[in-house]
Amino acid sequence: MVETFVNLTLPVRPDGQPYACPCCGEHTLYERGGDEICRICKWEDDGQDDHDADNVRGGPNESLSLTEARRLRRENEKVFKLKGVLR
Repeated sequence: MVETFVNLTLPVRPDGQPYACPCCGEHTLYERGGDEICRICKWEDDGQDDHDADNVRGGPNESLSLTEARRLRRENEKVFKLKGVLR
């Protein structure tokens, strides 16, 4: 099942199962939009989702849009290495 979010902050699920990271898709986030950092791709989940994935918000992910971060991930690069964001 694919979950669709629209810039929401969602609390920890009652069943304790993690949410999928909006960048890499791995189930690593225990809440959505809570600024948790994915341990796989290092995306900081500020709640950005598909409907505005092309927007660069600044903030925790600096000069990367979610779309660009996904592209870098597909190319098997550390998402933040190229943009100078070190985590």
